[in-house]
Amino acid sequence: MVQTTVPASKSKEVRLCASVPSVTDEYVPLFYTNVFIRTEDESLADKIEDDLVSLHKYFDAYRCYHGDDAAVIKNVKILNEHIALGKSLNIDTPLTELIAESLRMIKLTAGNFNVFLEPVSRLYEGKFSAFPIENTDPEAGLIASALNKVLSGEEAERAVILNRNELSFLPHKDSFDYSFNFGAIAKGYAAKKILDSYPDGTYMLSLGSSTIAASGKTYRIGVASPYYKTLALIQLDLPGGMSLSTSGTLNNYYISASDSHTIRTHILDPRTGYSHDWWWSVVVISDNALVSDALSTALFNVNDEKQILNIIDAVKTAYGCSIEVCFVKDENRENKTLSLLMTEGFAPYIRNDYEGIGIIAQKIIQSGTRLPTANPVPIGNKDLL
Repeated sequence: MVQTTVPASKSKEVRLCASVPSVTDEYVPLFYTNVFIRTEDESLADKIEDDLVSLHKYFDAYRCYHGDDAAVIKNVKILNEHIALGKSLNIDTPLTELIAESLRMIKLTAGNFNVFLEPVSRLYEGKFSAFPIENTDPEAGLIASALNKVLSGEEAERAVILNRNELSFLPHKDSFDYSFNFGAIAKGYAAKKILDSYPDGTYMLSLGSSTIAASGKTYRIGVASPYYKTLALIQLDLPGGMSLSTSGTLNNYYISASDSHTIRTHILDPRTGYSHDWWWSVVVISDNALVSDALSTALFNVNDEKQILNIIDAVKTAYGCSIEVCFVKDENRENKTLSLLMTEGFAPYIRNDYEGIGIIAQKIIQSGTRLPTANPVPIGNKDLL
């Protein structure tokens, strides 16, 4: 998650996006989170918000919505209902693109990213909290059974058949008991669409503070701490044309009742059905917001440096985009210190004037070289959020 602080004198520049009415007249928060746009151009904010509302309607897995023609939009909820019945359907371009990119990302990340985890995720419903509480893991047998319903990249290619805008399905292990959930990539897709659609505007888009997109100038971003609510882990400068995504324990975690040293988060490992607490936060900066969103999730449950580099290289080659990653790990919670493991090009984004939490070690993944604890000089024209 990302901390953002908006000075009171500039509050009129910030648009908090409205909720979206469903077919049953429920008002649903845009992308089920707080979404805001910062810009001085009100007409641009209107266009961006309209585009985001349209994309939300397509990507919602829980509710249905009317389109501009009053017909019900064929969205992820309807898509999953068709899977359960083994029926094909025609869908619109945003959804076809999101499906294609998601299946691609499963393979590129060696299965560390997966949009078919819903059977496992359901086992953890009600267990996570924004506060430090104890809870128990789901029964191992239930997790194993749920994992059996999770499609791998190869299985998804066989079961999900996309022919232009026609989507059809084949059974997986003699069953249609699988479904999509795009929570780990939909906001990134939306942010990329906005940056592509309005490349000349000056604005900052925050999708739940976990995906940030900047255009026109550089914004100061603080990566939120899971434990020090008033302090950022690190502060960054995000230049125009770039996106930043974070995954971490903040807001959705619990402490294992059987082992107080183990923290479970909502970011589950698709191979085991459990999460890991190797990192406080994973931060990805890229000129492709879809990539930064998916990778921040995929890399959260990876701690092998060679595997990290293999995944980054595979995605970078496939998309032809820039990717820089920083893994934040606590060193001493009482003394408020942490260490950073990062790719070679991440360091220039870190601000050198933030003193909230002490960085006692920085390591570059490629070379294994230790860096001085002083942060590099920030870049670009800055504007504090």
